[in-house]
Amino acid sequence: MPTTLHTVHGEFTLKRGSIQFDPATGKADGEIAVDATSGESGNESRDKRMHNEILESGRYTEIVFRPDRVIGVVSLSGSSNVQIHGMFNLHGADHELTIPVGIEFSGNTWKGTASFGVPYIEWD
Repeated sequence: MPTTLHTVHGEFTLKRGSIQFDPATGKADGEIAVDATSGESGNESRDKRMHNEILESGRYTEIVFRPDRVIGVVSLSGSSNVQIHGMFNLHGADHELTIPVGIEFSGNTWKGTASFGVPYIEWD
């Protein structure tokens, strides 16, 4: 099927997630998993093709990121911008990925916001 290269924005539902890191060394551990079957781009026919032909989300039901290090300084109060490096498992294969993340601390909780591209042609 012919296609054109373009950027598509979409969302997936978080299944589970936890990241721990050592601020002194940047070493990180944990896992962020999303439900591959929940992906939506706002275009029903494109989403159907994405699930059936590209992600095969019926077979590969999760997309998982496992961090191994945080690059940058995380302020333990207020906001920080860092990069989180790790392995991104998509379609049953691991890929090295560094994700820019905005972090906001409030009390004992934090919120992270990330936006990144997935080079699915390169990743086969």
